Amino acid sequence: MLITIAGIGCFIFLGEVLLRMAGGRSRGRDKDSGKGRGIILIAALGCLVFGYLIAPLLRFALSRRREYQADATAARITHDPGSLASALSKIAEDPRVEVLDSSPLVGNLCIADPAGQNGFLSFVSHLYATHPPVIDRIQTLQKMVDARD
Repeated sequence: MLITIAGIGCFIFLGEVLLRMAGGRSRGRDKDSGKGRGIILIAALGCLVFGYLIAPLLRFALSRRREYQADATAARITHDPGSLASALSKIAEDPRVEVLDSSPLVGNLCIADPAGQNGFLSFVSHLYATHPPVIDRIQTLQKMVDARD
């Protein structure tokens, strides 16, 4: 995860440097300086779009994958994936935490989102979610139970 975040930072830094290079004054008065600036500007915008929009989606996808790996490790340690699936289903039934009503941003730290957004916000929040949906995690653990039996 640290390597991913550092890579994102490098893309953003490169984009910022290229953006400043494209906006600088031309030392020569040749006709090709505008063409060169255009290429640099396109490269800068590409780096910035990747760094600010696409890379965070990749980072959150890696985070969700790590949650599945954590579930698998917990199932291996406890030797009982069924109990883990049961605990997750209880959490999914009532994810609301009354203490967090005053601070909805802290909901990202919970296993299940206590806010429970619907509609378009649900789609956007799913893209930027650090945890996979609890239902998918339960299904994965049930597959481990079935494979063990």
